[in-house]
Amino acid sequence: GDVTGKEPSHTGDENTVCYGEFKRIYSKKRNEITKSSSRFFKCCPDDDIEDFEIKSIIYCPKASNKDRNEGCEELKTKKMGFSNGAQIHGDGYDKGQGIGLNKVIERKNTHPTVKPNSLMRYLCKLITPKDGIILDPFMGSGSTGKAAVQEGFKFLGIEKEEEYVIISEKRVNHALKDEK
Repeated sequence: GDVTGKEPSHTGDENTVCYGEFKRIYSKKRNEITKSSSRFFKCCPDDDIEDFEIKSIIYCPKASNKDRNEGCEELKTKKMGFSNGAQIHGDGYDKGQGIGLNKVIERKNTHPTVKPNSLMRYLCKLITPKDGIILDPFMGSGSTGKAAVQEGFKFLGIEKEEEYVIISEKRVNHALKDEK
C-alpha cells in the first residue's frame, strides 16, 4: 500500500512515526519534469537554486550538452561508452547501436561525471567564505572550477589525467572569458 506517514519507527515504538520531526512532504506534480526519478525529488532550478527549500532533497538532472561542452568546441571529438558492453566492437557499436547506456557516443568533453553548473555554483557559494580559495583535488572536467570563477572565487584544481586537465582548462578559461 501507500506510505501514510504513520508507519512505526525503526525502534518499534508505536508512539512515533518513521518520518520523525520532519514529517512527510507532499509534492505537487511538476509538468516540466519528465524523468521517472524526478517524481521523488524536487528538481534543481537553473538560476534560483538559493530559493530552494533547504529541507528538501535537491535533485539536479545531469549537465546539459551546452553546459558540458562550453569551452570544448575546439577539442577533437572522441568515441566513448559508459560500460563494458559499449566498448567499440565494430560497425554496429560505432553507429550507436546497443541498448540504453551501452551505446558508443561521440563527445568532445569525454569526462563521465560532468556536474550541473547551477548546482556547483550553489555549492561554491554555500561553503566558501568571501575572498576564499576553492581547492578541488580531483578536478575531473572542471565543473567546480568553472562555477568557482563564475562566482568570483579563486580556484586551485588538481587532476592526474592529462585528457581531463585539458578539458578542465578549456571549461574554466571559457568561464573566465564570460565573466570579463
